[in-house]
Amino acid sequence: MHKQLASSTALLVLLFANPSLADYRDLLKDTTPVEHCDAIPTGEKLLISHAEEAQICSKMQGFMQGIRAGDVYMVALITSLLIADNYENGDATVISGELLEIIRLRGLYDQPDQWQPNLEMVLKSWQAFHGNISPRDVKDFLVAAGPDAAKNLSLDGFGNMIAVLHTEKQQGN
Repeated sequence: MHKQLASSTALLVLLFANPSLADYRDLLKDTTPVEHCDAIPTGEKLLISHAEEAQICSKMQGFMQGIRAGDVYMVALITSLLIADNYENGDATVISGELLEIIRLRGLYDQPDQWQPNLEMVLKSWQAFHGNISPRDVKDFLVAAGPDAAKNLSLDGFGNMIAVLHTEKQQGN
């Protein structure tokens, strides 16, 4: 038990030590409300087109409340970083759909300040665990846990869930 707990703690430290989004902090802080997705500014250094970025925005508007320009850019950026790692064969529609489904399953659709830390955790787990824990794995785990469990996890609890998921996958469970 102590070995598994120590292993999970070490994994969480690795998870949070990766500064992949640090260079984009200013863009991610843009609090301009988004009313029309076709009018959002094109993100810099993204591996997706403006049309794909607008499509992400439209998906967000379908169920999320209080969307800001920085939120759209954040989902587009994380999608781009996963594309760069060839996740889901670089399919921006699939990747962004999984990320947004994680937000929906977590019950955070009306809590925009929680979107970035949750999706950063998903990205960092993908990177820290070298692709062993994908956004799809996280989404599937949240579905299996059920709506009450998925929605009631704190951010720390969500991180612990990902660490447990990684440990279980390593053990072949």
